[in-house]
Amino acid sequence: MPDSGWNLSDSTSQQLLEKLKNAGMPLGEYVEGKIYYGIKTGYNEAFVIDEATKDRLIAEDQRSAEVIKPFLAGRDVKRYMPPKSDKYLILFPAGFTYEKMQDSVQEQWEWLQENYSSIAAFLAPHANKAIKRTDKGNFWWELRACAYYEKFERPKILFQEIATYQAFTWDDLGMYSNNKTFIIPNGNLYLLGLLNSKIIWYFINQIASKLQGGALAMQTPYTFQIPVIGGDEETRLSIISHVEHILYLKQADAAADTSALEAEIDLQVYRLYNLTYDEVLLVEPGFALSREKYEMHEAAKV
Repeated sequence: MPDSGWNLSDSTSQQLLEKLKNAGMPLGEYVEGKIYYGIKTGYNEAFVIDEATKDRLIAEDQRSAEVIKPFLAGRDVKRYMPPKSDKYLILFPAGFTYEKMQDSVQEQWEWLQENYSSIAAFLAPHANKAIKRTDKGNFWWELRACAYYEKFERPKILFQEIATYQAFTWDDLGMYSNNKTFIIPNGNLYLLGLLNSKIIWYFINQIASKLQGGALAMQTPYTFQIPVIGGDEETRLSIISHVEHILYLKQADAAADTSALEAEIDLQVYRLYNLTYDEVLLVEPGFALSREKYEMHEAAKV
């Protein structure tokens, strides 16, 4: 008889997957559908600049600082790490120029030259290519229309569009990010702890498309399905406290060892989702606690 490829382990995994799906509210519902794609400029050579260029443009014209934003790439988003980047975005959003004046294109450009002189001089050589892109605003120096630019200015969870490892992090510095990232502006530190837990990574691995090299597609058709359980107040506060501690340590030292804190979050999340000891071993084969110690705590809750 040919091997069907199915075994008891497959059945157990499917049962756990269904248990997790039914355990909490889908992430898409939890955040009211507000997971947003990063920014696509259509022409990075003109609109994404390095730190030296940013410093020069601002030195030449202080007003440039108003429209130059710190800009992250997907590779800059790392697990629990305060996001840092040496790239910056020149951001004139669609409609920006019309808000100032509504004369001819030539007069609009002259207005930009008068009011943002260094940036206009920098962008001018790129005009011919910038005007040909489809991702532009009302004028070639503007980025395309986007209803959520202001969301990047707010505290938010960031994650990569294509993930080879679990890399959700927190940004409260108003970073903008490119189209290799997603943001959750309705996020919070409790949610961050859940998203970085082993259970959620296990879940995503079960449902998301696998790409070359084992990377996972993290687009909303998959991430919207992540089950978010509310939990009791004591557990929520404990997870938040651990996450705050991790972020503090990573801010002070990127190489800080936070594995013990993360393991404690994992343990609390296992219990939130009511995993049996055998289910925990399915998620984390090297789980440190003995069956007796894990089940002793579970029995105490009854």
